Amino acid sequence: MEIRRGFGIAGTRTSGPVTVGDPLTLLIHMKSEKRPVTVGDPLTLLIHMKSEKTGFDILVKNCVAHNGAQQRLQLIDSSGCVTNEKLISPFRGTYNSENGHQVSLYSYLKAFRFTGSPALYLECDIHMCHNKCPPQRCYWRNLSKRSIDSQLNTTTDKPLVSESISLFQSLEVRQESDQKDIANNTSEFNSDVERSNVCFRSDGVAAVIISIFVLLVMSFSMSIGCCMKMRRMKYCQRHMIDASSLYKSSYDTIYSYPHSDSTLHSRRF
Repeated sequence: MEIRRGFGIAGTRTSGPVTVGDPLTLLIHMKSEKRPVTVGDPLTLLIHMKSEKTGFDILVKNCVAHNGAQQRLQLIDSSGCVTNEKLISPFRGTYNSENGHQVSLYSYLKAFRFTGSPALYLECDIHMCHNKCPPQRCYWRNLSKRSIDSQLNTTTDKPLVSESISLFQSLEVRQESDQKDIANNTSEFNSDVERSNVCFRSDGVAAVIISIFVLLVMSFSMSIGCCMKMRRMKYCQRHMIDASSLYKSSYDTIYSYPHSDSTLHSRRF
């Protein structure tokens, strides 16, 4: 947090005395991380302010959680007291005056979400007090009426002079099922990207096509050669069978005639 002269952020930063009525701009730096969290994750809500001037304090009130629509849940009431300690703890503070006056308030909470919406918005009112802010009387509901009146009389003796600002923080809260769905979608997306990103060089594609064509031609030629060889072998076997049968028939004819003549001569005598 810093103060600049004039109306606007282009003014020079000032820490010295100013005159009543001078135009000033209060500039507050806020840091937000957009990393999603899961339901039940432990979180720390941190509010930090730094100034070159000493003698101020901060107080957190009216913290509300909502989903950006109609669903709202109050975490800290207008007195600075926690309404549901199962969700958020009371704020604790640290003070440091080494490099200027620094005040840090922090509270622990567990990540939760509203039904049907992963968005979670936190809004808190920050009161900047001169000197020390009064302590929160969060145990009033357990006191009697006489004790409450005495506490009010002691606290109203010194009026509180403070300035108020509203801080805003957004979160994305996911469930375990959402994490599984996101992991599955991410793996499918990566596989699709890998398949779509597969590319080949033109000379490599040409070499593969030529190789396949050569293999097809060689296989076709070998098939034709094998067919012709088989047909030639069948033709040779057929002619060998015909030649052997012809030789056998001629052999039987030659040796059958002398036998018949001898038979005739024997019959004549």
